[in-house]
Amino acid sequence: MKLGKLALFAGALALACATPSFANTVMYTTVAGSDSDGPLAATIAFQAVSGGLEVTVTNTETGTLAKGQAISTFGFTVSGISAPTFFTELSGVAYNPVSGTSWTLASGAAFDDTSNAPPVNGIDHWGFAVTGSGSLLATAGSPVPGSGNPHYMILPASGTAGPGSSLANSNFDPFIIGPGNFFLTVPGITATTNLLSTNFTGITVGFGTGPDQTLGTTYTTTIPSVGSTVPLPSAAWAGLTMLLPLGFIAWRRRRTARTLPV
Repeated sequence: MKLGKLALFAGALALACATPSFANTVMYTTVAGSDSDGPLAATIAFQAVSGGLEVTVTNTETGTLAKGQAISTFGFTVSGISAPTFFTELSGVAYNPVSGTSWTLASGAAFDDTSNAPPVNGIDHWGFAVTGSGSLLATAGSPVPGSGNPHYMILPASGTAGPGSSLANSNFDPFIIGPGNFFLTVPGITATTNLLSTNFTGITVGFGTGPDQTLGTTYTTTIPSVGSTVPLPSAAWAGLTMLLPLGFIAWRRRRTARTLPV
């Protein structure tokens, strides 16, 4: 096949293969806000995985925080996909500022609301509830899925207790340092489910032991799935852009050869 035709054929093939990739993660960010303890900020990411959703809750404040700045609840309404039916916590690093000890919560741990000591392969005080048409994950708030004082509220990685910090209060220890990761069982969800911003509405994040303050969120971004083998349209266009000059050069050569005197 001649160079010009080969370039055009390859470009057409690239366009034919240009199937949009799916995006299995959507992220939301709290609007600006604060309470008596200081500023409040968080992100919530929903990722489609086999059997449900991984929900990553991150406190994005920095420095040493008071307990009123810790994430203690978040609610959301799901539409366009099946409703969540159950949750387990995937991972999180628990920290007790009174004793100075930390431990990793086991992946896929079963719910265990028994004490504020390190639970045996379990989760302490976080619970799941359906409120009207929405869902609520909470260690504090109303209604309260957990019982007693809220434990395992979520702080940023830098949010350990320091001088004068109200974190060092045994009524509310321990805390999760860094992101808290939860798994929500959702029938029909797979790792290739294309999540949309419209699948999640009414997302609110509560902070503190009451919670003291609740903030709404704004849609931030859609994140393409990691390791997806589906080619992106932009990649196909890039390939076509590189091939078109070759076709043009071949066309000019043929035209020049036809116009040269014999």
